[in-house]
Amino acid sequence: RRARGLKEHPKDGLRESTQALQGPIQRGVFPYMNEYWDVWYAGETPDKKRICRQMLILHICNHLLKARAVVTKNAKSIREVNVRIKRKQQELDDQEALEDAKRRDKKGGR
Repeated sequence: RRARGLKEHPKDGLRESTQALQGPIQRGVFPYMNEYWDVWYAGETPDKKRICRQMLILHICNHLLKARAVVTKNAKSIREVNVRIKRKQQELDDQEALEDAKRRDKKGGR
């Protein structure tokens, strides 16, 4: 089973970075790490520490990419709201200018 976060960012090179993590340890441990299960890996040896570090780094990268996607989405939403606010303010300014012009015309016509 492929970890959930890996499918979400194939264009960011994350899928390619997982090619090095396809051994039995990674297939057994990484999906649980990515699902936020508590993982205790008792088989760690000095040779396997590098593999464990790679899994941890990949998990951190998943967090960073997901957070970046959320921030980008929120920034886009904020920009859209700001555009709507500016349009509405311009409409109100235009309406106020039109009402001022009508008042001046009434005063001038007396």
